Amino acid sequence: HKNAYEYLEYIRGDLNYRERMEDAERTRKYAKENPVESSVFSALMSPMKVASAIGQAVEFVTTGKIDENAGYNKFSHIPSDIRGAVSESVEEKWGGDGSFAYNTGMSMADFLVNTALSGGNSALAMTLMGSEVAADTVIDGKKRGLADGDAFALGIIAGLAEAATEKFSVD
Repeated sequence: HKNAYEYLEYIRGDLNYRERMEDAERTRKYAKENPVESSVFSALMSPMKVASAIGQAVEFVTTGKIDENAGYNKFSHIPSDIRGAVSESVEEKWGGDGSFAYNTGMSMADFLVNTALSGGNSALAMTLMGSEVAADTVIDGKKRGLADGDAFALGIIAGLAEAATEKFSVD
């Protein structure tokens, strides 16, 4: 059994990557076929990125590594995949201005969902928004080839910056 578990651990990164690519393909297809419904879903799901941020922190603290394709990052990948697919479709139909307007609208939707979930508690709202940015930044950093520690540090910095700048809009 020990050898089987060791082998599974050895190939886990590849398995996570394959599952992630399959999920991304399904999500993007769904988003292109149902742009409004999927966009609403992505805004409602966005606060769940907290789970991705927590998963990244736990993995980094316990192992010193971060797998951007790990299951806990689905909470970050799904809204990003939806928005990427819908934004591409919007840009094909209405150009860069349309895509910019869509992304701006989705950012406002995230803000409204987080504000509603926080019940007006500005500290909670800033924590939600900061952790969303942190999770996405870690994943983006890993995709760009940053080392795990650098991606994690960049995520923390981006999350803190988001929380600090959102304080003004929440207040």
